[in-house]
Amino acid sequence: MRWLALIDHALNRPSSSSSPAMPTASHSFIQSTSSPRKLRRRRPPPSTSSSCLAISCGRRRRWRHHGETSSSSDEENDAVQPLPPPSSSSSLPPARKRTDGGGGYLMVASEQMVGLFATVWARRAVAPHMAHVRVSRVGLGLMGRRLGNKGSISISLALHQTLLCFVCSHLASGERPADELRRNADVLQILSHTRFRSLSGRRHRLPLPRRILDHQRVIWVGDMNYRIGMGYGEARALVDGGDWSALLEKDQLSAEINGGGVLSGWSEGEICFPPTYKYSSNSDCYAGDGEDGAAAAKKKKRRTPAWCDRILWHGEGIVQRGYGRGESRFSDHRPVCAAFLVDVTVRDDMLTKLVGATASMKVGAELLLLPDEP
Repeated sequence: MRWLALIDHALNRPSSSSSPAMPTASHSFIQSTSSPRKLRRRRPPPSTSSSCLAISCGRRRRWRHHGETSSSSDEENDAVQPLPPPSSSSSLPPARKRTDGGGGYLMVASEQMVGLFATVWARRAVAPHMAHVRVSRVGLGLMGRRLGNKGSISISLALHQTLLCFVCSHLASGERPADELRRNADVLQILSHTRFRSLSGRRHRLPLPRRILDHQRVIWVGDMNYRIGMGYGEARALVDGGDWSALLEKDQLSAEINGGGVLSGWSEGEICFPPTYKYSSNSDCYAGDGEDGAAAAKKKKRRTPAWCDRILWHGEGIVQRGYGRGESRFSDHRPVCAAFLVDVTVRDDMLTKLVGATASMKVGAELLLLPDEP
């Protein structure tokens, strides 16, 4: 609940608030805009208005919607919570009134599995057009599905006539050659084992997807843990020189995307920021650097710097507007953030009910990662 309250504060605080400003994605995290890789464009459908979704992936306590049930089966653990209209009573946290006309945000879904935490929020004006919210978890790592210290949380929903999926994952760690194979196996298991349960007793305008890749638009965030295939000294020299292209040539995840591997067909924006792992505790130094500590101790903690934390997408009609990292020191990782424009299909009979008709509707999905508390 503590992190949900912080997210609620960041999204819904009045613009005239006297509390210390908390940086948002557009001001603090976005460091570059780039053309997407392997992205095909399609003609946008007739639609209207400008909307916003916010997604966050982290490691905090769990919060359940009212009426949600639990079971030992991964598929049966799926949470189903259709969103009510903004005026109806709900167990969703109320959005505080904003002075900027934005109307505030409502929490759409929130789920935790051991160290994984995922939550999706939407503007109040968007909430009535969202439905069929379902959650599926896949436990991996130690003891596999029993413990689930690695794995994924996936959130499926329909926005107007478009099916969206958000995936938050934590893959196998390690720098050995066999560890890359374990990460690839984790990706395959997440894609094959994620199941969104059907909603019985309801008539749907849309055929609801069961798997991640059945959705029209997918955004995947998290600690992917893919490493850079070179020695520490060589990598550190390239980091110090800001030579990201040379580092990316040895980046394992880029090789999977561009070389026909397990993530073939996925896209990622251009990386123009330093590797996000591994940092010393409460420090801006990579682990093993600095003056303190014995040489042997520093070498034991040392890891080749890598972009372990990534944001990918799958599907047409997604344009990335920015991709960057934050500088929070609460972890040995640095958080990453991305902003997207996403095409959303709207039914013709809805167009007359929506205000401000334009040639196309773009939904900006901003991943907001909160800084340390002041």
